[in-house]
Amino acid sequence: MKDSLELKIPFSQEQRELLDKMMSQVESSGIKAVSFKLFGTLVNMPFSEKYDLYLLIQSEFPEISGKKCFSDLRIEAEAEAERKKDNKYNLSDIYEILGKKSKIPDEILSRIMNHECELTAKFAVPRNLGKLLFRRASERRKKIIITADTIYPKNVIVQILRNCGYENHSELIILNKSECKNKHENEFFAEILGKSGVSAEQLIHIGTDVADDVEIPIMNGSKALLSADSLQNMIKSCRIRRYVQARQLYDYDSADFLALHLAFGLFAAYIFDIPRKGQLHSDFCNNPYILGFFVYGCCKVSGNIPDGSIQKILAQAMEQNSDMKRGGVDFENLFRRHFQEFSGKISMRGMNLPLEFIAQHCGESDRKMFRKFIPAENMTEWENIISEPDTAPMHRQRSEQNSLEKLADRMFPPGTRVRNITDGILVKIKGKTRF
Repeated sequence: MKDSLELKIPFSQEQRELLDKMMSQVESSGIKAVSFKLFGTLVNMPFSEKYDLYLLIQSEFPEISGKKCFSDLRIEAEAEAERKKDNKYNLSDIYEILGKKSKIPDEILSRIMNHECELTAKFAVPRNLGKLLFRRASERRKKIIITADTIYPKNVIVQILRNCGYENHSELIILNKSECKNKHENEFFAEILGKSGVSAEQLIHIGTDVADDVEIPIMNGSKALLSADSLQNMIKSCRIRRYVQARQLYDYDSADFLALHLAFGLFAAYIFDIPRKGQLHSDFCNNPYILGFFVYGCCKVSGNIPDGSIQKILAQAMEQNSDMKRGGVDFENLFRRHFQEFSGKISMRGMNLPLEFIAQHCGESDRKMFRKFIPAENMTEWENIISEPDTAPMHRQRSEQNSLEKLADRMFPPGTRVRNITDGILVKIKGKTRF
């Protein structure tokens, strides 16, 4: 069984109150069965972008490089499978299309598909919040139903449950996309209710989607809990990922920044699995451990401190601050634990950007955590260069752009003041939100 690393960081008051409230709902005497969504609720993947897994696979199969990288081909194949098969597809359907598009020999393609399954099972880690709720339901002898909406075969899901310690469940419902047919979400919930063997009011469902996991159960007479998505928790709590996306507008999606993607994934999965309330003028919840975990941790993993004098001073201060240093060490251990086998295969480019971010744009509350560890003259010098960062929109998605969109993004990066003004003018003129 695989457990997530126990980080020595106490719950905030808000986290404790949220956890107590969710626990009380699960252990209620009126609740006889609890259903959990698997992905996002019980387990997290240590990725910040869906395609990070494909970039890792790409690093292990250099023989498949061509005009288009494997990651792009894999994304395109799934999109085509979704269109052609009316949303009823599985992993084999995707790889069949991928083979036709890429001309990769069948033998190699089969190896890659099997490896994707292996890595999916390997990388899945228990989500702390989900594990706590699952254990409480098990301790109270509730009937536990797990649902997995997935393209992966059943053996992969079973392996994930075994690895993450979720074998003690009553029912497993795999909503494989190839088996969806024309089922509506209400029908899926009816299946959950049927497997539970209890009345609707005796069931509570826990998931990450407001529509599917909260509204539908409630409309059918059950209770529901929303387990907010870890990655979105991180994005809402700090500007740093949006800063990096705006800073590296055209190459952030590339394999060059894979290590940084993985860093963001670990940051979300281990620090924000239980929602943290954002603090005013802070990107790290006004917590020195959290700042050190990500910023100093990225420095330690890359083994490189940039030449800028302020950045060197900040790195030295994080080394002296025991909480920041402990956070950085924990992050380094996590990164090695998850991705050691890819050492030397993935680029460390961009791992200095978190340090660059705090050197140029550190929030006021976060700067206060450094005061004891930086000489007054250096502190003044640092604060005099602080400015507001340009950031990409919070929910910006990876997508194909036409030439005008690319030109617009190059001239006026999304999220900047000029771009916002420009978009506002265009909305009035053309009734559109983008070029």
